[in-house]
Amino acid sequence: MAKLTLVFILFFVSSTLQGCAAVVVAGVAGGVALAHDKRKTQTILDDQSIEFNIYNKISENTELEKHTHINVISYNGVVLLTGEAPKAHMRDKVAEIARNTDKVKRVYNATKVMQPTSLKSRNNDTWITTRVKSNLLSKKETDGLRIKVTTENATVYLMGIIPKHQADFAADLASRVEGVKGVVKVFEYVN
Repeated sequence: MAKLTLVFILFFVSSTLQGCAAVVVAGVAGGVALAHDKRKTQTILDDQSIEFNIYNKISENTELEKHTHINVISYNGVVLLTGEAPKAHMRDKVAEIARNTDKVKRVYNATKVMQPTSLKSRNNDTWITTRVKSNLLSKKETDGLRIKVTTENATVYLMGIIPKHQADFAADLASRVEGVKGVVKVFEYVN
């Protein structure tokens, strides 16, 4: 019932905003994905809070803020860190920040020790993510609404709470998208 209420609120707020129709479409699509999510509403809010808190702590550290490119994704309390840090101690500090954040169950640190990627590379990553997500949503063999997709330096990371056979299918599908160099599964499996 809480998810349905949240969907209605998202739709109402989106549809009452002035501006382009894309806002309404994004709001409705987000609401549908939210209603379809296996996580409890509180867990979804906790995940958003975890991401926000980690980003805040990173931005408070001048060295990390200036010299790294870090993405933080939390799904069911599991935090995925991707991006680049030019020094190993910076990579380790980001992981420490994540581990010490309230409600974090586990941290998967995929941050690479290297100079941050270029804007062109990040734009390519966004395009890859869009194509992978579109492919997942178009296939009946897996539930694309329950899979979080993020791409960093042409490596696709998949998160969600789904059966193993769907996760394997999703990983195989993602690996076939042009430009993908690798796929990493960060799933929780259900029967």
